Amino acid sequence: LELEKANKRLLDVDRLKSDFFRMISHELRTPATGVLGMAELILGECPESENVFKFKSMFRQSSQRLLNLINDATTIAYMSDLTANGNINPSLAFLIDGIRKSYPQIQVDLGKGMDPEQVHFGGSQVLWEKAMQTAVSLASCFTRPGSILYVMGIRRERTLCLRMDLDALGLSKEQAAEFFQLESSVRGSSAAQSLALAPVVAHKIFTVFGGDLRLMKGVGEAGFLEATLPISSAGG
Repeated sequence: LELEKANKRLLDVDRLKSDFFRMISHELRTPATGVLGMAELILGECPESENVFKFKSMFRQSSQRLLNLINDATTIAYMSDLTANGNINPSLAFLIDGIRKSYPQIQVDLGKGMDPEQVHFGGSQVLWEKAMQTAVSLASCFTRPGSILYVMGIRRERTLCLRMDLDALGLSKEQAAEFFQLESSVRGSSAAQSLALAPVVAHKIFTVFGGDLRLMKGVGEAGFLEATLPISSAGG
């Protein structure tokens, strides 16, 4: 009886957190859009100068970070719904196509004998697409400007491992290990600070569907980002 009560309290708390996230994400979006839009108009009326150019750049970066944060909060709020109702088993080909549209400089090597049209992943197409886009964005943050981002795919039993080598990972081994923890301050002082909570959300999506997302430190500024995706029965 006590165990049932404890479980009910945990479910009530979890439901309260979900409701709170949903309310906050909706309540913040409208006033934020109004404030940011008005500020953009005011900046547009300012005479062009070096200072104004710097202020516009700072404002737009901050605006995008705020909007990204609201979007991430919305994703967390509705994750349970998307997880339960969005199981359409997207293919690897679909995910790669989406990545290449956003990052045309990316190079993907799946090895011989792997047909991306035949490899599927159980779960929400919306969440998988967001998680993979964020993973590639994160990898690009830790890659030198102008470098081609290489993605190597390795199939292991019922999982597919996508490894992205990094050459500008300015983190220690300990910092890389705690990077995806919600309370970690590492992200805010790293080259990926502009992504805000997106890496945490992506990591949660991977783990919810039985996969993983790891940031591993190598020698010097070398390292790699490893995304593990569970292959569904639809993939054969």
